[in-house]
Amino acid sequence: MMPVYKAIEKEMIIGSLNLGLDIYLDRTNLNRKARKYFHLMVQDYEPTKVALFFDVSLEICRQRNFYADRDKTEVEKQGIAEMYDIMDQKLSFPKEEEFDIIKVIDAQGKNSRKEIREFYTES
Repeated sequence: MMPVYKAIEKEMIIGSLNLGLDIYLDRTNLNRKARKYFHLMVQDYEPTKVALFFDVSLEICRQRNFYADRDKTEVEKQGIAEMYDIMDQKLSFPKEEEFDIIKVIDAQGKNSRKEIREFYTES
């Protein structure tokens, strides 16, 4: 049985596609397995699939979070730090066969892990 939130999400996505609307999924944790679920859901609509990959190092994320976490307890801060480690290990760059366009956004200047680039997989 599908969780309630997934059923609602799927209904909203398909309903929006039926109305001809653009859809934006904002998911920091979207790995290949999760992306496949969405790709299969919308394949009959043949949408243009665009990925925006914000290239931010783990260190920059930690620095930014440090300033945002001033009101959190030490236990909360430790939990967030552990979450960053887990998410960094699971991070999967979008593949060209998954998307029509992939845009890499250098969110940290010259310390970026990759150059800013844009892929067009359509001929």
